[in-house]
Amino acid sequence: MDRCRGTLLAPAIHLAQGHVLDSARSRDIGYEAALLAKFPASRAQFLVHDSAPPPGTMFRQPDLARTLQLISDSGPDVFYAARSPI
Repeated sequence: MDRCRGTLLAPAIHLAQGHVLDSARSRDIGYEAALLAKFPASRAQFLVHDSAPPPGTMFRQPDLARTLQLISDSGPDVFYAARSPI
């Protein structure tokens, strides 16, 4: 693993694995709720009953965490590979 890549991606991986949503992030999601609700994937990831999750909610993005970890471990080419495990 490239140490620089791992160092750069570590904070994003940590956040994607789960963090408590603060009021600013909840508000930001709320501002975009109508747009996020238009797409099944973004609705499922960001909204709770078509509304922003309230502050204090544990927010997780496991698919993003796995993708970033794979890129950290294997390099960016894995993201573009024809038979990518992502």
